[in-house]
Amino acid sequence: VTNVATVLSMLGSPAAFIGKIGNDYHGECVRQDLIKHRVLPKLSVSDELPTGKVFNLVLPNGQRFFLVDRGANSNLLLGDIDEDTCLNSNIVYLSGYSFQDNITKSSIKNLVNDISPNVKILFNPGAPNLCEKYKEEFLNLIRNHVDIVILNEDEALALTGCSESDAIQELLSLGIDTCAVTMGAEGSVVASSFEALTITADLIVNPVDTTGAGDAYAAAFIHGLQHGWDLKKVGGFASKIAADMVKVYGTR
Repeated sequence: VTNVATVLSMLGSPAAFIGKIGNDYHGECVRQDLIKHRVLPKLSVSDELPTGKVFNLVLPNGQRFFLVDRGANSNLLLGDIDEDTCLNSNIVYLSGYSFQDNITKSSIKNLVNDISPNVKILFNPGAPNLCEKYKEEFLNLIRNHVDIVILNEDEALALTGCSESDAIQELLSLGIDTCAVTMGAEGSVVASSFEALTITADLIVNPVDTTGAGDAYAAAFIHGLQHGWDLKKVGGFASKIAADMVKVYGTR
């Protein structure tokens, strides 16, 4: 999620990040990186758990997979979350990864109950395996609190049992305002209750590194919504930013 906040800031939209770090060198690196990219760091500090780490393994075809130690973020308490920052935001971005830890999940649920009547909630489930494991919880969250859903085609299939356009209609039927399903080099399908659009991306025949493409798409999508763009322009811009991301190594 730090990638989403950082790319959003790089695009020119103000962003804050709420999370928990360890009282260690890596935690200070996270703080300084957020500050460097003009993201407001709302970070609580744990003296018991280290800063979370992600080991990213990039394959020759540009695809990647992660080894994750969530560290301090596995123990995010409700008191660690600055609710005023959420309430003063136009959009609050939530990731399904937070549902892996019972304490953090409980904190997120309590927060959403408090803020969702006043703030737009954007939810990204994070991974197909999370959609399978927490399917009912994710669907209940979407049904009761979420306004915008962004997910990839594998996540959409795992969560709804449908692909692309049908998955979007299933999610829209739960009461959300906007939905986007990303499909890699094929672009994305974006929709509201009024329209559904297929957005074509620039074809990347040999991606260098797909790490961060989904985060870049989400950040650009939020940026477009913040500026009041129509859905076609939002989807096209998000696809372009994501396509640019896979041409280089890394997430920025």
